[in-house]
Amino acid sequence: MYTKPILKLPLFLSAILFCCLMACSKSNNNNNSNNGSSSLKATVDGTSWQATYVYGVDSTSAHLIAMAGSDNNQTNTLLIAFPDTLGTGTYSMNIAAGIIMEYVVKVSSSSSTIYIADPAIGGSGTITITSYNKSAKQVQGTFSGVAKNVTNDGTSKTIASGSFSVTYH
Repeated sequence: MYTKPILKLPLFLSAILFCCLMACSKSNNNNNSNNGSSSLKATVDGTSWQATYVYGVDSTSAHLIAMAGSDNNQTNTLLIAFPDTLGTGTYSMNIAAGIIMEYVVKVSSSSSTIYIADPAIGGSGTITITSYNKSAKQVQGTFSGVAKNVTNDGTSKTIASGSFSVTYH
């Protein structure tokens, strides 16, 4: 059974990154990322998805590198996070370890559905960090997995061929 303490971290990250994305999108009229060169894309349930707005942050208090991207309509958001102590390599998604893939679908102006790739609720996934330059604050890699609805209603999102190239702040 999935417990509320585990849910607090991704919901907290979602809230912070959503605010960052909203600020980024309002100040960015040319529809590219926070620095013009960051990207986040994947195939979600067989359909190509690419973030129009991408934001990356180094949360030193949580010791996490987190990145989020939102599509042009801001109806779908993808979040990837991992401990800032990781190096290049392949890692399994696991919220308890701070390795997170979350997909958020905006249902209405006041409601969203959250899908998480975590074994605790039947999800799975991997992230491969191919390049990580802490001094330049740049990270690149790939990811894939199955993210399950956090309400355990049986629905899921299959995320394949994911890639990111992000300069974080």
